[in-house]
Amino acid sequence: GRDEAEEVEAGAMSANMLSFLGVRPVLARSVLPEDTKVGAPKVVLLGYGYWQRRFGGSRDVIGETLTIDGAPHTVIGVMPRDFVLPFLDGGTRQLWFPLTSDPNAVSTHAIAKIRPGVDRAQLDRELTDVVKALAAESPEYKEWNGIAKRPQTATAACSDVRTAQTTPSPVAASSSAASPAAGMRSGLRSATRL
Repeated sequence: GRDEAEEVEAGAMSANMLSFLGVRPVLARSVLPEDTKVGAPKVVLLGYGYWQRRFGGSRDVIGETLTIDGAPHTVIGVMPRDFVLPFLDGGTRQLWFPLTSDPNAVSTHAIAKIRPGVDRAQLDRELTDVVKALAAESPEYKEWNGIAKRPQTATAACSDVRTAQTTPSPVAASSSAASPAAGMRSGLRSATRL
């Protein structure tokens, strides 16, 4: 039933991820910069399928409180039906949280759009240089396992996206070959309705 606990796939997104991809929630709002600050009230966006299945597509879900991993979270929005990040999960994420620094994160991904006229070899070189520089400055990147990027299409988002997977903290990097990146993180969460 609607009030029973269940384990669902979850992801965390930076405040700029949806706008970067040109995507808008179908209901209410996305993550705001203030949502990502330490100590901010806990908020969540629902995946479209989860919203339909658990809440019958009710617009009254906005402002409701869900208990997720034992903590109350306020529902602030609903993701579009066709929102998919194929390089991550093929669309299985049902809950979306603000991306904050979390030492227990499973992985973090950066998303970048390739600038017109830039070939993939140039982008590969620049991304590799960025990660090497991060590894030189920060121990958590020293064990980075190589270039983990693939051209992808994010449904209803953009035509050419690359990812670089790192662990355990978010990456802020710049490249002349790629537009500024947005970030997201993935993992499993347990959710119940209050």
